[in-house]
Amino acid sequence: MDAVTVDGAIAAVSYFLDMVPDALSTGDVSQLMALSDPECIFCKSIADDAEKMHAKGERQEGTSMRVLSAAGSEINPGYWFSVDARVEQQGWQILDAGDNVVESDPATKTYAMNFAVINQGGRWLVRESQNTRE
Repeated sequence: MDAVTVDGAIAAVSYFLDMVPDALSTGDVSQLMALSDPECIFCKSIADDAEKMHAKGERQEGTSMRVLSAAGSEINPGYWFSVDARVEQQGWQILDAGDNVVESDPATKTYAMNFAVINQGGRWLVRESQNTRE
């Protein structure tokens, strides 16, 4: 993730996706937002969902995400990258404060995701993502 290359951008996307289940489970969105450009609507929606759940005393378990394949291209050398990833998302459940299931989706899903990723001052940021369920 240190290299400002396509491989670095792909690693940044993988790391970002690793942070999603943590944010939804704990309500702590600080690491997720540290990897997010302030203009990223996709990133903000995940953070908002996590914060709303935790404000109600709920948390989401599961939702682990795994990159099945990824490829990228450098759009603006050393700065702007595009990453296309096939991502598998495991089933999940939302639990209330008493560990009662409020909502669940046990199905594993696969998504085609396109990420706009920037490297700003040596720091990777997800700028946006568009997702299509396969």
